[in-house]
Amino acid sequence: MKYYVAKVKSPVKYVRVLPSELSSLNDDEMVVVNRVRLNSKLLRLEMNAKKNSEHITKLYEAINRMIKKERTIDLMVPGGEMAVGDIKIIFNDLSNMPRNSFMKITRKESIKKYREEMSLTQSSHL
Repeated sequence: MKYYVAKVKSPVKYVRVLPSELSSLNDDEMVVVNRVRLNSKLLRLEMNAKKNSEHITKLYEAINRMIKKERTIDLMVPGGEMAVGDIKIIFNDLSNMPRNSFMKITRKESIKKYREEMSLTQSSHL
């Protein structure tokens, strides 16, 4: 039995942004927050007795945009986009966050072109 390893090529390229680098970015710049960090922060805020509804609303908005984007392009994305200013306020423990928490989008390709390339790659393996 032969196995083929799919060479998955994403139409979007990301570059890691370290938590310590966020302080040098403009507050209105958009950064992708890892989906695990979004969900865990949302859970901690909702379980906290002192709920900050503004922070919860911003996290829900980022998660909803992420889900909408996934449905639009029919691909999974690594996280939701948030403004750096909001990240600094909501994720106040930046120094303790893992290195893979934040990313910036560096390049976007056409989704149509990406799908054509993927269909050609998959048909060549058949």
